[in-house]
Amino acid sequence: MFYDRSAILDEDDESLSGSPFSWYGTMICLKRSDALALISKDGTVTYAELCTMISRYSALISSTPCTKVAIFSENRPEWVYIMYAGWESGCTVVPIDYMSPADEVAYILADCKPEKIFCSRRKLPELEQSLSALSYVPEILVFEECLLPPGANASGDHFLERDDDDTALIIYTSGTTGSPKGAMISFANISANVRAVSEAAPIFTPESRVLVLLPIHHVLPLGGTILAPLFVGACCVFSPSIGSKDILETLRRNGVTVVVAVPRFYSMLIKGIRERIQESFLARTFFALAKKVDNPTLSKFLFKKVHERFGGKIRFLVCGGAAIDDDVARDFKALGFDMLTGYGMTETAPLISFTHPGTLRVGASGYVCPAVEVRIVEGEITVRGRHVMKGYYNRPEETAAIIRDGWLHTGDLGFVDEDGFLFVTGRKKDIIVLSNGKNINPEEIEAKLLAGFAAVKEVAVCLYNGMLHAIILPDFEKLEESGKRPTEEFFRHEVIGEYNHRVASAKKIMKFTLVQDELPKTRLGKIRRFQLPELLALIAEAERKEK
Repeated sequence: MFYDRSAILDEDDESLSGSPFSWYGTMICLKRSDALALISKDGTVTYAELCTMISRYSALISSTPCTKVAIFSENRPEWVYIMYAGWESGCTVVPIDYMSPADEVAYILADCKPEKIFCSRRKLPELEQSLSALSYVPEILVFEECLLPPGANASGDHFLERDDDDTALIIYTSGTTGSPKGAMISFANISANVRAVSEAAPIFTPESRVLVLLPIHHVLPLGGTILAPLFVGACCVFSPSIGSKDILETLRRNGVTVVVAVPRFYSMLIKGIRERIQESFLARTFFALAKKVDNPTLSKFLFKKVHERFGGKIRFLVCGGAAIDDDVARDFKALGFDMLTGYGMTETAPLISFTHPGTLRVGASGYVCPAVEVRIVEGEITVRGRHVMKGYYNRPEETAAIIRDGWLHTGDLGFVDEDGFLFVTGRKKDIIVLSNGKNINPEEIEAKLLAGFAAVKEVAVCLYNGMLHAIILPDFEKLEESGKRPTEEFFRHEVIGEYNHRVASAKKIMKFTLVQDELPKTRLGKIRRFQLPELLALIAEAERKEK
């Protein structure tokens, strides 16, 4: 049994017992073999070839003194080479979001000052633009132009040994609450995370083929689609793009067994499947039966064609980055897919809890990971253990604010049930306090609007001018299909009016605004709530000018 109740602590529990799992010493070993390590549009890379490329890039990095190496590039094999080569050279690696504008890139570079920056030719213009704002001159190395030292070929297995407390990565937070901060991720953090999904919960095995879809500068896809698979000797399969055609072709051609994605991806995927099911009476009947019986073997038999459409090899659908809609999780389960949800943050590299195969409990975020302790303090989830970061780079005050007495305060609200499942119920900082003292969770309102009204594609709720205000992106396609127009009058009566009629007075929406474009979100789909009042102010100013 992987879950140990002793790792879950109440606020007043003084017996802070440790996790049943302990790992000491950090060694990364890549076994030289002819087994495939990477598959991309450019071809295949065996583990033997991967070891060789890491050694050659390591020689390049070590040619001049260096403590930090930054990577500014889209997903590609060279990204992986540089990360391991940087570690082999004794450096800390700094991944940078390849979609960041020049000013954000400059902010990160100025903050941690990496001596060498690797980038693709495609991203070089943005990088060069950011350099003018720097007070130092880093060395720029373009993948397509790198001259790798000759004769730096590895001849045996690739062993890399670093101290547990060494900083492996500085990963900048996605900025849901303001300026990004550099979370210092240690090798102990990485070790605890990859072992949690390869040993404690055997998600990744040497036979796994893992889809690399999300940008690997983020800690979730970096850990879930690169580090953990390579740790066990699996194969990482790069999708050429996030287009549905490329994804489906990649799944089918390469026999992908594990998909790691965010809720938005699965929501779009299930939408198409649902529409097909609704077209057939037989499919609707089977779907209802599968939900009722809840038998994975039967579901896979009934929906064999759905599985074949995705290559027929998928074992696990891993969802992270944000909470997945309960109905989406239920529907994938009814189709016979083993969906694994989790919870974490950049500061825990990223896992705090994770669903073990075959144990999905809709609404929960899985079991607390080995080497992690959880304590609920005034409703807030606090954690400590080997997953927790060293701190924020050059930000001792902000580190002290989030890690207090050894416990990292996540800012999330939640609880652990009697079976050891962790439930996340909201964000502490997002709780809206009304003038009458009532506490409102905006995510609860948003979930009801999304689930109850097909006309709502996206919604965010905030306190604006002292009132609960909803910002709504209409689902123009569904409205057109139903013959309805996305007017304020329609939403006032058919959506907001209907919603307000069903809820307590404190949760009623007093104002709403319709928008034409997507709401401000991070790369992984989380709403940037701190930008909502600014967005409403800009809309109001534009309306005043029109009048």
